[in-house]
Amino acid sequence: MSREKSPAADSHVSGQANRPLTRPAHALSADEVTVELGTNSIDGLSPDEAARRVTEHGRNEFGEPKSVQPFKIFISQIANALTPVGTRPPPAGSGDGDGLTD
Repeated sequence: MSREKSPAADSHVSGQANRPLTRPAHALSADEVTVELGTNSIDGLSPDEAARRVTEHGRNEFGEPKSVQPFKIFISQIANALTPVGTRPPPAGSGDGDGLTD
């Protein structure tokens, strides 16, 4: 069920618009955003314009989700749990540091 990506989708950076706005969207009024995006806040895109944008930019979809691998989750949890054990100093009075016991 794999779909081909458009060339524009390959160069797209997540979180960025296909065509940059003059300022970030949150810094523009709603009317300014709709004008810069070339749409209408009441009617949206016409079917022809929507089809043209899908052809130009590709479908607005996430990539295939990564499968959950329980074994990797288990190993990472063990590694995270053991990290503090290896980084703690020895308890006080555990020897004078010569490696010999009293």
